[in-house]
Amino acid sequence: MLIVGIGYPDTERFDVSRRARDYTPLPSGPAEDGSAQGGAERFLAFIEQTLKPAMAERFAVDTSREALMGHSYGGLFVMHVLQAAPQSFERYIAISPSLWWQHGQVLEALASQPDSPSVVAGRHVLIGVGELEQTPPPSEADTPRGQRKRAHAMVDNAGRAARVLQRLRPQWETRFEVYPGTHHGSVMWPAARQAIVFLAPWDMSGRDTNDRS
Repeated sequence: MLIVGIGYPDTERFDVSRRARDYTPLPSGPAEDGSAQGGAERFLAFIEQTLKPAMAERFAVDTSREALMGHSYGGLFVMHVLQAAPQSFERYIAISPSLWWQHGQVLEALASQPDSPSVVAGRHVLIGVGELEQTPPPSEADTPRGQRKRAHAMVDNAGRAARVLQRLRPQWETRFEVYPGTHHGSVMWPAARQAIVFLAPWDMSGRDTNDRS
């Protein structure tokens, strides 16, 4: 397995403003927080035209088994690519996708896509979210942070996205996971463990371990 992480120079952990710019599609209206947004197409073009060729020059890449994984705004980007350019990857992993962004713009685009038999086949999707991402603890119930949690409806939105895909894309494998006892930060620990299995479904015998038949 080859894992490629995409980050930013001189950044210790997160570059919030760059993530907001690179992982969001063009907003249908003004950005809610006034930040620079709408760079998702340019970011996907960088992956397709610059990053993938660079990796292919250095490693023996099986292009039929490429995957895209992201968390939070990164998960939103995963869902956007899945909706707008599903041919880009074979597997998609969206953890805690920020589907509340722009009043649910990406989620609505996903739900309004046509149910077409000509859609690209053989896609595998894992959407995951932390159990505690939507309901604030009692100490936060009446705080702005608690109100944001309820408004963002992370669990409900992730579940709705999975149901939409299961209905409109029955030829795809779509899984939905709620990770018990985890919040927006800690969810990546169990999610990453499951992602390894989801990304490498072939065991040593050559049998596809995702095949439950």
